Amino acid sequence: DLAPALRAAHARMKPGGLMVFSLEHGDVFPYDLGPGQRFRHHERAMDEWLRECGFAVLSDAYGTLRQEKGNPVEGRIMVVRATDVLGLLAGDVAQLREQDLPVTQTVH
Repeated sequence: DLAPALRAAHARMKPGGLMVFSLEHGDVFPYDLGPGQRFRHHERAMDEWLRECGFAVLSDAYGTLRQEKGNPVEGRIMVVRATDVLGLLAGDVAQLREQDLPVTQTVH
């Protein structure tokens, strides 16, 4: 799960900051451990994590990342931009007062 690493990266970036990285492509959702003992990430999982962690995808190139024991390793090279979505949400939540929160009746 790359969400914790993506959240940590986003927290240290200014809005509009760029991050470039590569990752191996995997067919198993959300990820699996490949024969080279490296994690492979499913496209949909990665896209969801990026969006949830406040990144917009600027470029997503598929191709061969490297050769491993003579075999091509397929993956993605991504360029993402940090958005200010998380900061805006944090500011909105911090401004809420207890009396502003809706009260719902619960049955235990």
